[in-house]
Amino acid sequence: MALLTKSEYGSVNIGKQVLSKLILDEILKYSDIIYPCSRNGKQLKRGFFSGISDMLPSVDVQETDEGIKVVFYIIVKFGESINDVANAVFDNIERDFAILALDKPTEIKASIKGVMSDRLVKRDIELVRTNG
Repeated sequence: MALLTKSEYGSVNIGKQVLSKLILDEILKYSDIIYPCSRNGKQLKRGFFSGISDMLPSVDVQETDEGIKVVFYIIVKFGESINDVANAVFDNIERDFAILALDKPTEIKASIKGVMSDRLVKRDIELVRTNG
């Protein structure tokens, strides 16, 4: 998948890996209160040699006929407002898409797979923002 952005200066193809990395960077800005995880809720950590590429499975970017759909999987620290954290990440993702001259994603979904206190408590909460 390659997304095409056009301007008066030309066009650029943007791959799925680039968008996934961009979204993961936004998640990692809040690394003190949210943690990337797999679809099953297993917390993903940075590899010593591979860096953040081990965390890319926490982000899923799909291009559909309606537009781009983004899903990211996270664990939230106990005591934090899930709604506030998700909205902050949603806003940053939309801002990054605007910087790349892309349309806003038609759907951004935060899938909260757990809450971390002393230990991980499994949850299955989804927050969705739709643009369209």
